[in-house]
Formats: sequence, C-alpha cells, structure tokens
Amino acid sequence: MFVRFERFPMSPTDDLLEFERGIDSMLNRLLPSVQGRLADNYPAVDMSDNGTGLTVVAELPGVKKEDLSVSIQDGVLTISGKRKSSGLPEKSSWLRNEIPVGTFSRTIGLPSDVRTEGIEAELTNGILRVTLPKAEEARPREITIHEPYKPVVNVELPGMRTEDVKVK
Repeated sequence: MFVRFERFPMSPTDDLLEFERGIDSMLNRLLPSVQGRLADNYPAVDMSDNGTGLTVVAELPGVKKEDLSVSIQDGVLTISGKRKSSGLPEKSSWLRNEIPVGTFSRTIGLPSDVRTEGIEAELTNGILRVTLPKAEEARPREITIHEPYKPVVNVELPGMRTEDVKVK
C-alpha cells in the first residue's frame, strides 16, 4: 500500500525557497557575531613587485573614499572601512540579500621594507590601488664580479728572461 502526501498550492520552487530560508535562519542563530562584519579575507587583494616597489590592488565595490582607511605599521598594510547597504525601497521585502555589508579590516604583511613617505593610494570605480616604493636597501642591486687578486712578481734571476716566467 502506498500513501501519497501532497501539499497545495506549493510548488517545488517554493519548497527550495523554504529550505533556503530555514538554513539561513539556522546559520544566523549559530553565527550571530558574523553579522555586521565582513569575512577576514575581504576585500580580495592582489600584490605585485616590480623591483622598485610593491602594488596592492583591492576590490571594494560600493565603498566610498570617506568610509575607507589605509595605514602601514611595522611592515603590515591595513585596509579597513565600512561597506554600507544600498537600502531596501519602501514597501519592499528582500527575496535575496547576498551583498555583504558591515565593517572590515584586512591586514597584509609586506615582503620587504618600504619608504612610507612615498606611499600613494587611489580609489577608482571600486578598485583601490596602493603603490608602495621599496626602501633603498630593499631594492635589488647588480653585484659586480671581480677576478681574484693575482699579485705580479718581478723576479730576475741570472740567465732567465722575463718572458720565460709564467704566473699561474
């Protein structure tokens, strides 16, 4: 004997949405401290070295210059700030709310010493670019290779010519 249970008027899509809401609700109860704070790896960054300096590029869509702070101390670059919500229009409710908002702070250890007086930062279209010139002692140098020192000895022996003497 087979028993069949059906719920009306729900569809499979409604079941998935209900399941997703249940998971979201459970995670929000289990991890309340995460709300209002973005993940530790936010923002995503790239770092490059061109020999004379370092460049750090960070993705910060929706973050305004006045909500952003960049600092350096003891060889660590810190990018911190706040990403604000775009808001919900009046008489609306969220169907999907995935854009992260809240405060963030990302610290990046620098692989070499930098000159703090030459650091520049610019924010354009949600991309932060920080240029850090290397300290003079951290820049690569070409090292000249010298031949080992070979002393020249003039020895004159009776009956021997200078052309006959070979130095090894």
